Amino acid sequence: MGLAYVTNSFVAFVLGLLSVIVLNSDRTDDFPVSGLSTKTAYRHCSLVPFRDAARDQLHANCQAVHVNALFRHGTRAPSRKNVASFQDLYNRLSSRKHARLPDGFLDYPIPFQDASDKELLPRGFEELYALGKKFANRWSDTFRFTPSNVEFYASSVARSLQSAHSFYNGLFSLPPLTPNGSRPCGPATEHTPSIGSEGDQKRIKVADHLLRFFDYCKRYNEEIEKNKSSVLEYTKFREGSHMKKVYKTILKKHRLSKKSFTRDDIYTLFLACAHETASQSDSEPLSPWCGFLRPHHLPVIEYMVDLKQYWLKSYGYDLNYVQSCPLVGEMLTQILRAAQQFKAHRFNQSHPALHRGTFWFGHAETLLPVVAALGLFNDSVGHTHPVKLLAADFPQWLKKLRLNPPLPTMFRAGHIAPFAGNLALTLYYCPHLASEQKVEDPWAGFVIEPEVNGRTVAWPIASPVQPPTTSCPGATSASLSRVLRYFVGCMPTVYDDQKVCALHN
Repeated sequence: MGLAYVTNSFVAFVLGLLSVIVLNSDRTDDFPVSGLSTKTAYRHCSLVPFRDAARDQLHANCQAVHVNALFRHGTRAPSRKNVASFQDLYNRLSSRKHARLPDGFLDYPIPFQDASDKELLPRGFEELYALGKKFANRWSDTFRFTPSNVEFYASSVARSLQSAHSFYNGLFSLPPLTPNGSRPCGPATEHTPSIGSEGDQKRIKVADHLLRFFDYCKRYNEEIEKNKSSVLEYTKFREGSHMKKVYKTILKKHRLSKKSFTRDDIYTLFLACAHETASQSDSEPLSPWCGFLRPHHLPVIEYMVDLKQYWLKSYGYDLNYVQSCPLVGEMLTQILRAAQQFKAHRFNQSHPALHRGTFWFGHAETLLPVVAALGLFNDSVGHTHPVKLLAADFPQWLKKLRLNPPLPTMFRAGHIAPFAGNLALTLYYCPHLASEQKVEDPWAGFVIEPEVNGRTVAWPIASPVQPPTTSCPGATSASLSRVLRYFVGCMPTVYDDQKVCALHN
């Protein structure tokens, strides 16, 4: 009997020790920080560049002329509503007797309790400042950005303006901004960065009609954004077996009741964990709020969140991205104007009148539709019928996630629109292509290369095989003429906002 008592005690001790190890082991480098959908930190974006021969030839034989880039704002705080949900969940979990909570959870402050609603965080200022420096250095061998040869546009939302200011200071090697040193814009339509001499200043123009097009499209607001049935696939998955399994695992491992922890609380945990992960430095341990989530839970939750992003802001409905045409059309108009200038000045890179760049600062709701309008990361490529992201397709999506190299057409919101996510359209001039041109083309030699978060991508409209196939899904660049033909419907002289966005009786 004594031996049985000792044996049972030892087994209980070992099991208890293993339980602690299980709880703590998930707060390691194995945690998939790149799988947090649109709450992914820019530095954690795991998008793999698409490579082809055209890319190497472009960079070796062509000259960059102009850059037109769209940015999402940097890392922000959650909404005050989200923070209230963190507090509510904390109260319920901390009052649950015998619950096995992650190490340090009870003593950990409620995340972002002192932050303003969706404010740009110090990490967000740093991200855009670093991107400004990166863009300045990227083309420094060809040309130099100056306040006189660039334009800046931002939405009127404070975090977008502050992101623009931080990027501006990085681009022009001015001191970095801090949250206390940046003033949000009021109702004015222009704002001048407060740092730098008068000669170094350039007005940042507010352009909500272009950068917040989703607020102005009444048909989108009524038929999609406010329509619960538009996200039916998201709802199916949220209520389905995969999320149910995650829920049961959390209840069991942490000894929680359904009263103290509901299925909706999974998303609350995810939000707290994701926002904390994005805002922290990489040397800090993961937030205890992440300790509830096993690494294999994250792809399930990511897929759920991505389903909502897909159906509200991307390929779910054509209107999601067609409504971005005013911005796409303006970007292409500016690129065309830059090509006209370069040609008019006899391809002289040193001419001071050349317009070198335009930088736009908006939101995930801006970036995701524009990327979809360009046809990037579209699972339909290579198929004869549209392929949509569906609740039932999670197993196939998981298989795609594990492919090496990954599929260049796969939709994943964290690859497209992490905090500080960006799309850069760079106009190049290639003399050898101009000389090889056999058909009359006023824009012979001009090529556009899209990059998403600093990575080259497979652009379906550029594929040498049309329509593109799974084996030839696109190319890294397309001729300016081809791009203008493809997007003629988005150009300001053609696009009819009334036809697209007016409510139909």
